[in-house]
Amino acid sequence: MARVFKRLTPVDRVVSEVLSRLRISLAEEEVPLEEALGRYASRDVVARMDIPSEDRAVVDGYAVRSKDTQLASQASPAVLRLADRVLIGEYPSSPLKPGEAVEVSTGSPIPEGADAVVMLEHTRVEGGMVYVYRSVAPGYGVSRRGEDVRAGDLLVRRGTRIRPWHVGLAAAQGYTSLPVYEEPCATVLNVGDEIVEPGEPLGPGKIYDTTGYLVRSYLREMGLRVLSRGRVGDDEEAIERFYREALEECPFAFTIGGTSVGRKDYSARVLERLEGVEYYVHGIALKPGRPAAVAVVGGRLAMALSGFPVAALAELQAVFEPVFYRALGLEEPVRPVVQARTLRRIPATPGVRHIYRVRVYMDGRGSYYVEPLRLTGSGVLSALARGNGILVVPEDTTGVEEGELVEVELIGPPATLESR
Repeated sequence: MARVFKRLTPVDRVVSEVLSRLRISLAEEEVPLEEALGRYASRDVVARMDIPSEDRAVVDGYAVRSKDTQLASQASPAVLRLADRVLIGEYPSSPLKPGEAVEVSTGSPIPEGADAVVMLEHTRVEGGMVYVYRSVAPGYGVSRRGEDVRAGDLLVRRGTRIRPWHVGLAAAQGYTSLPVYEEPCATVLNVGDEIVEPGEPLGPGKIYDTTGYLVRSYLREMGLRVLSRGRVGDDEEAIERFYREALEECPFAFTIGGTSVGRKDYSARVLERLEGVEYYVHGIALKPGRPAAVAVVGGRLAMALSGFPVAALAELQAVFEPVFYRALGLEEPVRPVVQARTLRRIPATPGVRHIYRVRVYMDGRGSYYVEPLRLTGSGVLSALARGNGILVVPEDTTGVEEGELVEVELIGPPATLESR
C-alpha cells in the first residue's frame, strides 16, 4: 500500500476539488402531495392563509367575555344569557354582547366580542341561563387566528427533503401538489470474480454480495434513484464501458471493488484514463476507505468504492454525502450529536481521518460514554449493525485518550451502561 499511496489526499480537499468542477442540475416537476414524500423541494413553499383562519375554541364549553366572569366562584357564579350555539362547521350568527354566552365545541369558531371559553364542567345551564362557577382570563380556551401559521410563513424551504409533516402543512393550506426536483440518479456496478448473488450456490473462494446491497440501500435512503447494473468480473473493458455509459445516463456512477493495488484491481486505474477526466484522485486520507478513487468526468462524479462494506460506507459518508448535498443545494440532514467520554483509548494516524462505528452508553445520571466496536477491519459488517453511533477522529490528532470528552453522532438509542 505504501509504495502506491505515497501521499494521501485529505478528505476536505477531495470534496472541495470535486465541488469546484461538478456541473450538475436537476429538473423541476410538480407532483401530487402524497408522491412528494421523500423528494427534495425545488422551491420555497409558503402559507396561503392563516391557521386557524379565525379564533377557535380548544375546549368544549361557552364562549364569553372574560370580564363578565371576573368574580365568578362556586359560591357566587356569574350568570349569563345563553345567546346561541355554534357547532363544528358552523359560524356565529352575531357578535357576543355583554352578559351573554355562546355554547361552542372544540374546534368551533368563537363569536366576535368573545375572548375566552369557560370549560363545560365549570358551568350549569338552567332556564336559558349559563351559571359560570370559575373565572377565566383573556385567551383561556381559545386558539387565536394565525396562532399556528400566518399567511406568508415559510412552510418548506427549497432543498428540504419533504417529510410527513410538510405534506400535512401543505394539505392544510389547500395545496394539491408540491414543486420538487426530479429524483437524482445513480448507477452502480459490482466488480469482482468472487462475488455471488444471495441465493446462488456459494462455491469455494466465493462470497455473497453484501457491499453492493449496502451501497444501493444507502443511496436510496438518501433519496436517489439507483440503477443497478449487476456484476462483472475483473474485466477492464467492461468496467470502462460501464463508466462511459453510466455517466451518460446519470450524474453519479459507482463501482464497488477493484480499488486496491493488486494486479486485477482495475476500477481505479480505468477511472483515471477515461476521456474527459477533469479531476482524479486515488488514495484518500480516510480510514477505513483509503483505496477509494474519485473522478470528475465531464462535470459528473464517478467513484470507485472499496469492496469492503465498512470502508465503502465510510467513503460515501465522508466524500459523497457532502458533495451530493452541496452540489445540488440540498439541505443536509441534521443528526443528533452528544458529548460522550471514551471508555478506552482510541488510536489514530496523524493526517488521516478515522471513522469509527461505536457503541454509545448512558448511565443513570444521563451522562454518555462511548467505545469503538472494533478498531480494525474494513469488512466487519456486524459492526455496522451493532453500532449506535459514529465517532469521527480528525486528521490533526494521534488519537483519543481514555476518559476524554468527544462528540458522537447518534444513529440509534444509547444502551444502558450496565449492559456493557
